[in-house]
Amino acid sequence: MGQQRDVRAPETTARFRAALRDSGLAQREVSRAIALDETKLSKSLSGARRFQPDELFAFATVTGVTVSWLLTGTDSDGESTAAPSPGALPSRLPNIPADRG
Repeated sequence: MGQQRDVRAPETTARFRAALRDSGLAQREVSRAIALDETKLSKSLSGARRFQPDELFAFATVTGVTVSWLLTGTDSDGESTAAPSPGALPSRLPNIPADRG
């Protein structure tokens, strides 16, 4: 088994760690929220493993940042977010009649 190499630039890895820290969530909580094994999350945060696209999106969503910011350090489009704003989501499901017969 050889040494693990950094698959991302140090500044990118630092943004992932900053997003985690600034979210106020523990690494374990984020791991559970995005359904990613804690070891894989730890390796991804250290730069030894790349996030898969779905993991990247989930991580951004849970930590409250954009995918663009995680990858580039900027949000070129102020409207571009990892997830829709809470106001864009329905507050509850529409009423569906129980009797369909």
